[in-house]
Amino acid sequence: MSGLASEHQPEVILFPTTSRGRELAAMVAVDLKTGVLPDVTDLEVQDGKVLATRPVYGGKLLSKVVCNAMPQIITLRVRAFSPPEIDSSRTGQIDQVPAAVAEDEIKSKVSGYTEGQKGVSLNDAAVIVSGGRGVSNNPALEPPAGMDEGEVEIWRAQEGFKLVRNLAGVLGAAVGASRAAVDAGYIPYEHQVGQTGKVVSPDMYIACGISGAIQHQAGMRTSKVIVAINKDPEAPIFKMARFGVVGDLFEILPLLTESLKTRLSS
Repeated sequence: MSGLASEHQPEVILFPTTSRGRELAAMVAVDLKTGVLPDVTDLEVQDGKVLATRPVYGGKLLSKVVCNAMPQIITLRVRAFSPPEIDSSRTGQIDQVPAAVAEDEIKSKVSGYTEGQKGVSLNDAAVIVSGGRGVSNNPALEPPAGMDEGEVEIWRAQEGFKLVRNLAGVLGAAVGASRAAVDAGYIPYEHQVGQTGKVVSPDMYIACGISGAIQHQAGMRTSKVIVAINKDPEAPIFKMARFGVVGDLFEILPLLTESLKTRLSS
């Protein structure tokens, strides 16, 4: 990539804001002695340079930044941009470039793949249903005999996440989680949404039993529509939600799931 940039002298290089995209952008920037504008959610051109908008301070503010060196390297937040209208008058050429390193020179090899957990990918999902620590707070559930306190909490949380998964299944949505739920062992890390998890921009984000800490907001603030379900009316998540339901998720989610199932099947 660095060699291609040196050869063709582009003004702008765009990468996706993925783990590999960010790493590659940073390494190329070091080679080319330029800067990186990461996790950009909007672009415009001003005085011949790209003016980029990106969240800062955990998503509490939006900053407009430019890169004064060339090329301008930018990573774009996945799903933050709407697909453009097709304009047949505009065309482009795709050039395929051979690898710079021969296969026998590669130090690491892929020995195989293991199928991961099935379901809709968080990065690609148009709708995400997420659960927080609140999914374990259902004292009405009677746990199996012989469990200690910690095992009871995990069991209740898993039962709570069944409600989250049921709603996600009806909507064809991905299942997300807060860091608190992941840290407590309720659900694997691959579901974590937030500053230290996945940064997502779905069309709809449904937060169930999630208070809305800054760390979590940083990962889902750019969702187009946010729906919050929480029994605490003072939960921070309500300040950013377009629709909010103050109530017990264990009562609301089954009703919502059945109602949507009926509507979507008719």
